[in-house]
Amino acid sequence: MANSITLINPTSIDEAGQPIPLPLGLASLSAYLIERDVKVNICDMNFKNKIEEETDWYGITSTLKSRITIKEMPEFNGRTVFGGPDPSSDPEYYLEFGDYVIRGEGEKPIYELITGTDPSKTSNLSYKTSTGTQHNPKGPLLDLNKLPIPAYELFDVMKYADTYDETKGLRWLPIVLARGCPHNCYFCAHGCVFGIGWRAPTPKKSVDMIEKLLNLGELDGVHIGDSMFGYNIDWSEAICREIIRRKLKFMWFCYKRVDSISTERLALMKKAGCISISFGLESGSQKTLDAVNKRQTVDAGRTAIALTEANGIIPLANFIVGTPGETEAELEKTEEVWNDLLDKHDVIIVPSIYYPLPGSVFYKRHGEQVSEISRERLEEAMRRVKMRMKEKYGTSGSVL
Repeated sequence: MANSITLINPTSIDEAGQPIPLPLGLASLSAYLIERDVKVNICDMNFKNKIEEETDWYGITSTLKSRITIKEMPEFNGRTVFGGPDPSSDPEYYLEFGDYVIRGEGEKPIYELITGTDPSKTSNLSYKTSTGTQHNPKGPLLDLNKLPIPAYELFDVMKYADTYDETKGLRWLPIVLARGCPHNCYFCAHGCVFGIGWRAPTPKKSVDMIEKLLNLGELDGVHIGDSMFGYNIDWSEAICREIIRRKLKFMWFCYKRVDSISTERLALMKKAGCISISFGLESGSQKTLDAVNKRQTVDAGRTAIALTEANGIIPLANFIVGTPGETEAELEKTEEVWNDLLDKHDVIIVPSIYYPLPGSVFYKRHGEQVSEISRERLEEAMRRVKMRMKEKYGTSGSVL
């Protein structure tokens, strides 16, 4: 039975202009383990290069940005378990470097594993055996109201806020309130971690989480990183009213679908401090939207941008180019939408190039296949729209 674990956030691949996010998964794991009398040490290798204290177990979170740097990590004098988005979708890769992988929610499985439960009886667990790799079935999704509030206080949160300040000009920290997404966009692997569904703590507990984070330092705002803030409209509106009732004064930013807003809802969000909403428009081609199972229209995206701006909230429009099957004609339609939106609105265009994510529907169907459009052409399209934003908004290329 273990009585200690070091939770590690590995170094991420450097990406210019991107802050280092607070590792929220480790904060949640920490609170769950501490509540059960496990000693937890934290090491974020973005800020320090070595593990300061040896423990029985080492738990390592990983994303695509840290996938490569995992190879450079030191050997540990204890057993290792990986978790997080990338290990959940591609456990075989991480079993080359560690003893176990937890696929999906990790709080209950990691506690069972490190306190002596037979690995064969631990849900969500992957590990090697003498006959191959064992992938245990996933267990029930967790009731978020029964989880403790994440242990943000174990981290020097202002170090993370400073990286936002350096790159964005504001001292922000991320937070996740609800888990899961009921939609199934084919390029996304979110379901590997939190499932195709939606769960949330009560509005009161959600605002308790926000307030705890705000009380840890001098912050300008909070980035609500839920895949879709307000899938349940009553829940999201209740959060806004609770923020207003407590007289919390902070800026916040969130993600929403284009079909989840109204003038009344936007007014309430603005009163509660929301300054920006990010929408997944994804493409200017309806054919591409249908192919990625977005279940929305190009015109609905345009309307959401206009309505958000009209209500005094800054809209962000996310796009993905280069998805399997996308043609040059469809890319040109997307470029037309980018230019039209910038002509008519103060909007931030956030383009990205499709990456095949293990665990996504597209990966299962197409593997590593991407669009036949060349990488050079996709990058040139992105450079042009970023240049347009710099011309419109100044050096930062952002209206924020």
